[in-house]
Amino acid sequence: MEFTDEQRDFLTEVINVGVGRAAGILNELLDIEIKLEVPYLELRTEGSIPNSLQLEENLSIVEQRFSGETNGKASLIFPSKSAIKLVSLLTGEDEESDMLDSVRSGTLLEVGNIVINGLIGSISNILNADLTFELPEFMEGDIQQTMPAVEKGKIIILANTVFELMDTEIDSGFMIITLEFSNIEKLLNSDLNSIDMIF
Repeated sequence: MEFTDEQRDFLTEVINVGVGRAAGILNELLDIEIKLEVPYLELRTEGSIPNSLQLEENLSIVEQRFSGETNGKASLIFPSKSAIKLVSLLTGEDEESDMLDSVRSGTLLEVGNIVINGLIGSISNILNADLTFELPEFMEGDIQQTMPAVEKGKIIILANTVFELMDTEIDSGFMIITLEFSNIEKLLNSDLNSIDMIF
């Protein structure tokens, strides 16, 4: 499946709007200035996700599946060092504190749930589709353990997301969304003006 520059720009704008919406929710809930943006987006079909990410260190991952008129899953992926720094900033705990381990998974689950719902919610608004979300799951490990190869008949949207909190830039995390071909084609064929539906 080939993608035009216009389609890539459209997907990037959809994802930027979605994570921007999520950032606004996090700002209100946590009373911390947060900025999320997507400077880079990659589209992949069948193949190896690990080869595209080229990450060697352990990862902290929040994964959430959704179903309905569009089926798939979304994952918010952080290198472990970035996850520790993010949780430290959000909770006020020192990065070396023993307490940080006890709150890490819960904090990342909360952030992941908000970001993923903001993003997929934006996509469902454009598609005018009702979606049901499963509970998010948290996992840790290296890329080979946590991310399988792309399933046949699906497409991966790989977005490199930059987080900025309180004037401190967090190392890049990755958001991965899996959608079936028929659904991604419907999204790609949407009118560019449909982004206005998100608001």
